[in-house]
Amino acid sequence: MSLLNHYQQQLQLNGYQRDPHQEQVLSAFERLAEALQQPRKAKGWLWNKSIETIPGVYLWGGVGRGKTWLMDMFHQQHQKLGIERHHFHSFMRYIHQRLTEYGGEKEPMLLIANEMASRMQVLCLDEFNVIDIGDAMLMRVLLESLQKVGIVLVTTSNQPPDRLYWQGLQREQFLPAIDLLNSNNEVLELAGNKDYRLQLFEASSVYHTPLSDESMINLSKEFDRVVSGSVEETGRFEVPGRAVRFVKRGSGVIW
Repeated sequence: MSLLNHYQQQLQLNGYQRDPHQEQVLSAFERLAEALQQPRKAKGWLWNKSIETIPGVYLWGGVGRGKTWLMDMFHQQHQKLGIERHHFHSFMRYIHQRLTEYGGEKEPMLLIANEMASRMQVLCLDEFNVIDIGDAMLMRVLLESLQKVGIVLVTTSNQPPDRLYWQGLQREQFLPAIDLLNSNNEVLELAGNKDYRLQLFEASSVYHTPLSDESMINLSKEFDRVVSGSVEETGRFEVPGRAVRFVKRGSGVIW
């Protein structure tokens, strides 16, 4: 099933309205999926050569426009292409951890990128937003390494590349990373001013109290209405210093 057909199906199932701006984004994702299915020149990083570059997608726009939903749709519908999906900040924590483990190596970032390339050809990052100087100083070499091993980037952000790390310390050292984002990706703005998250809140009760069988049923219905993809039930997730229990967890949604 094409992304556009899946999108139309989701509109009918959830009672959503068609958005031409969202359809344009899905068309870009379809073009990317088609390009990824074509043979690519097998030039390995061991020879200090880059694998043939396929432009990724940098999707930006205001809050509540459906950026994450659309990216997750691409991720879920094209798993066979070898796609991993992460939140940007958790991914950067992983990068910092692996760099520590590779301390002393000549090109640690390239080693990390090569590990990633063994299990994926597309990296989806949600909420790309550089606010930490440590992340900013790593970004150029990270993006260069991903490109070198042939990993295609698909990312969402509230800002265009040129506004990332705005007024950050030593921002001039971050500018090459901005150039890479602009040159290696199709930069798309998800235009429009409709906040779909607010519509979801308007259609539901914000508070469910007291805790009872009825409130649990209602919360379960609300969770099912906003989640997409696979759902994990009952467990714990780690935040610094403690474990927090959850009832259900899905892509971008937790209860």
